[in-house]
Amino acid sequence: MTPVIRTLYVTWQDSESRAIYPVGRLQARAEFPEFEFGYLQGALDASGFKPFLAFPDLETVYRSRKLFPFFTNRMMPIKRPDYVEHVSRLGFEPGAVEPLEVLARSGGRGATDRIELFAPPVADPSSGLFTYHFLARGVRHIGGAEEQIARLRVGDELQLKKEPHNPADPSAVLVLHGVGRIGYVPHYLVEDVNAALDEAESLD
Repeated sequence: MTPVIRTLYVTWQDSESRAIYPVGRLQARAEFPEFEFGYLQGALDASGFKPFLAFPDLETVYRSRKLFPFFTNRMMPIKRPDYVEHVSRLGFEPGAVEPLEVLARSGGRGATDRIELFAPPVADPSSGLFTYHFLARGVRHIGGAEEQIARLRVGDELQLKKEPHNPADPSAVLVLHGVGRIGYVPHYLVEDVNAALDEAESLD
């Protein structure tokens, strides 16, 4: 079996219920064909979901030697003058960056659709700790959040806090810098983060 070196999950959000479904999986492989995409059960469970035009058959596993245009079009072109600033803001050093790494941190979100990509957490075998990168949500809806974010520096410690009285989503998890609210954990991570927070509380 060809070893997989990177996996990203593709989610789709229902515009009416706002529910988010994992509908596909993109994998980078160590051997040719290097890239592989296939649909998940969520594509069948999500009411109203239609196959992407680039991948019209729900049963087919698509393979390619190059990253599919469907995904490269969700990345900022390298030739853009602000590309270096863009990847730096994502936490990468300027230089060669793997496309799937960029997609994992940026989410590959388009301005006109409800599609997003995310990667599973990465475990450190020596410490047992998991590392995950995500972009905080709802920043523009929190007064003063953008100003606080602008003052953040590499290494600053952030906190996560449940917000059970949130009228839009009782499972919401706030991202805090000190006592300042700067955003929310993405919805696709909320279940796992809440479970981790519950476990941490039980250990106090």
